[in-house]
Amino acid sequence: DMGNFQNIGIVYINFRNNAKALKCRHQFSGSTAWPGGHFSERKCKADWFSIQGYEANIQELQSQSDWVNSNIPEDCKPMVFDEHGTRLPTSEVFQPWPEAYQGWRSSETHQAPG
Repeated sequence: DMGNFQNIGIVYINFRNNAKALKCRHQFSGSTAWPGGHFSERKCKADWFSIQGYEANIQELQSQSDWVNSNIPEDCKPMVFDEHGTRLPTSEVFQPWPEAYQGWRSSETHQAPG
């Protein structure tokens, strides 16, 4: 929520093992309490996403808006972590679009100009 600079609580996890994905889904579904004493009135909804795979999810997230090229504070941008839990630099994961393509990216079709 960029109006309030608050996390809206969306997480994409790219599991490589179905059993671990099922365990995580079971563990978090319905949760309202989080580490560090954080609580939420909204219950966690853990579900499968229609887009599968790391690269496909990165491409989808990048295509959604011009946030990559904006002046949004780094901590408010999507975060990507490697398999060891280390945060990867946003600028290395999400490459800025060249100025020539910025106008068409906001269109509903998300297709490159002819």
